[in-house]
Amino acid sequence: MSNSEVTFPTFVYDEIIKLLPVAVSVYSKDFELLMWNDQYLSLSGLTEDQVYKGMSLAEKIAVENQNELPPSAFLPIVEQVKCYWQDPLHHRREDWFENDRLIETRVKRLSEDLYVFCYIDITESRLYENHLQSLSEEDPLTKTLNRRSFVQQVESLILQHRKQHEPFAVLMLDIDYFKLVNDEYGHHVGDEVLVALAQRCRILLKENDLLGRLGGEEFCIALPNKTLTMAKEIALNILQSVNNTPVVTNDLEVSFTVSIGVTEYCALDRTFESVYQRVDKALYAAKKAGRNCFKTL
Repeated sequence: MSNSEVTFPTFVYDEIIKLLPVAVSVYSKDFELLMWNDQYLSLSGLTEDQVYKGMSLAEKIAVENQNELPPSAFLPIVEQVKCYWQDPLHHRREDWFENDRLIETRVKRLSEDLYVFCYIDITESRLYENHLQSLSEEDPLTKTLNRRSFVQQVESLILQHRKQHEPFAVLMLDIDYFKLVNDEYGHHVGDEVLVALAQRCRILLKENDLLGRLGGEEFCIALPNKTLTMAKEIALNILQSVNNTPVVTNDLEVSFTVSIGVTEYCALDRTFESVYQRVDKALYAAKKAGRNCFKTL
């Protein structure tokens, strides 16, 4: 007899499932529970005495919800589940469970009558992926976009706004006499000033606005759907926020100012570089005008 023809009693498969380190359940074609292991009960928040062989999915959901509603109330949900997993294209999905756990569900249909579900906790691996992603996109000190990521996103904005003919504005910020801050108080205080500036900008910006640190003490802000007039108002608010609130660190009160260049996207702009050159000239004009102000170009 070949290995493919070997059959085992049901209890053997039951024991194998119990030995697996991940949550596993086996359901019939009508979604009645046939086999499960302790990990599955733990994931579902159930105990051994709350489940039984042949338990319908509607009954299980009712128990999970502390029987506040009868199983019949959950039949529409069961039908959605059946339709989803009966589709051969659906063999894997991810869902957030209680306690902020991200679970990947994989299904294997062994026959017309059996579904085997495997549930894998991928929370830690996803968090690590997100961490690596943030390292590639974020400035580690200020948690703003780094230069590469900021430029990529602004160039996407340029393409979008060229097609839709919508305005957007750009601000360039530079901390005045930042070298003197580092020389007088130390680089650790200089870092606190950089973080403080980023935080104050975030407070004044909308969710879809972009804030990036281009290098050193230089920051850039992209304002989708903002006109030059609106950008000038934001620049003024940033100046006031910086002037009114010194940075307090290590019993020190450190005051600083910023200079800001402001410009607006125009139809001739094809890349971030063209916008950058113009807003950089506006920033230089603000520096030349005495700093602690903004200029437009």
